[in-house]
Amino acid sequence: MKFGYFEKVFRNGAFRRILPFILIFIFTVGLYARAIGFGFTYLDDNVLIIKNQPFLHNPSNILKAFQTDVFISGNGAKVYYRPALTLTFMLGSLLGGSSPAVYHFINVFFHFLTTLLVFFTLLELRYSRKKSLAAALVFATHPAISQAIGWIPGLNDIVLGFFVFLSFFAFLKFISSSKKRWYFLHALSFLMALLSKESALVLPLLCLFYYFFIRKERMLSNKTLVLAIGWLTSAIVWLSLRSMALGNGLGYGIKETLQSLLSGIPAFIPYIGKILFPFHLSVFPIMRDSLFIPGFVGIALLAFLVIIQKKCTPAMWFGITWFILFIFPSLIQIGINPPVFHEHRLYVPLLGFLIFGLEILPIFKDEEKRKALQKVAISFILVFSILSLLRLPVFKERFAFWRNAIATSPNSAFSRNNLGAMYYLDGDTSNAEIEFKKALALNPLEPLVHNNIGLIYAAYGDFKNARGEFLKELEINPTYDDARKNLDSLSQKNSPIIK
Repeated sequence: MKFGYFEKVFRNGAFRRILPFILIFIFTVGLYARAIGFGFTYLDDNVLIIKNQPFLHNPSNILKAFQTDVFISGNGAKVYYRPALTLTFMLGSLLGGSSPAVYHFINVFFHFLTTLLVFFTLLELRYSRKKSLAAALVFATHPAISQAIGWIPGLNDIVLGFFVFLSFFAFLKFISSSKKRWYFLHALSFLMALLSKESALVLPLLCLFYYFFIRKERMLSNKTLVLAIGWLTSAIVWLSLRSMALGNGLGYGIKETLQSLLSGIPAFIPYIGKILFPFHLSVFPIMRDSLFIPGFVGIALLAFLVIIQKKCTPAMWFGITWFILFIFPSLIQIGINPPVFHEHRLYVPLLGFLIFGLEILPIFKDEEKRKALQKVAISFILVFSILSLLRLPVFKERFAFWRNAIATSPNSAFSRNNLGAMYYLDGDTSNAEIEFKKALALNPLEPLVHNNIGLIYAAYGDFKNARGEFLKELEINPTYDDARKNLDSLSQKNSPIIK
């Protein structure tokens, strides 16, 4: 009787319609709920949330969120215009102040909503319900993007993904129905995506690719003109707001941007490797410590599958283009030495990879191969879920985070310095000094390290050497005000400042 009852439930049409929502909820909220109890890592979240609480907790600052960079900087270079992220942090502050739990909850909840959008977008791209659900669950559980959910500032890429996917979904609805509500949702979501991250600028290019090469619509038409007006209007509004807030156009010159992009292109290889073989993951990956072999193996495997299929479909090219265009901005690392190729930046590009994968599936044509493929898909989802669960603890608190950074990127002086800072904040000056000196051994010019060693000397009462370290810091980092304040504190007997 019991088995007959459950069989009847699973065959029920209404249940089958809501089953994707249940599964997506389980594999997003259920998988990552543990992260809600995590703390801060002290990589950006201490500044974005703890330091900025006076700003975030004041509802009257909502409009001011559009008038400053995401770090609410008072001086120095300002290039990170992220008002959409600032507004989500303001919501978190109003709900829970500086408690990390509310911000972790927002990350998990937005990941659930974004995964739903992946499912609906794939359905709108005319993939079957089973294929769309399987791809959405791979997206939900993929370990390579777990940092976007487990690390609070990773919300930036989730919010970007939410608005990019919503805008693209609305675009698909508009070109098939011509209904105004989908057009306005597309344009508004595109604007919100730009207010999340400037990499959203590539979305119109992808829409045009789909419109002309997959839908095979006419280039010159009223619909194309209307779409162009919407994109241009959204871009002008965004650029105007950004220029008023930061006063520096797009932030960097074309020449230095292209140079940085070209030097970062090799990072494509480890990025692809982490999608297909997500085992050597790092919270702070630098090129020198990245694995290239899995990436080369992955590219060879994908090329082999395309050769078997004997053709590369327009949708395959669309998936490849989506991945490339959205990963490109992650390769631009101006002023960051060595460059850091964070894994959470795969969050939006991953959709393109999934589309490419779904296009390869038709090579498995007979029924037996399809059933075997379904089992493989289920196995991947379960394995990815386990790997993501095992990875989550590295985001639990600051020591776990920075120890993982060093274990996976041992040549990062930045990570050594930050682990030393964590020891210093806990009053463990002995271990702090060890880490700071290891950081200098890796890079004698690493910013902030001389300042931090100066603090160690000051704590020991060795004010002469402390002064020398603060002066060295200012030689390397002349705009670093805290080193100047620490120099003053030696004579005024105030507490020096550590970063």
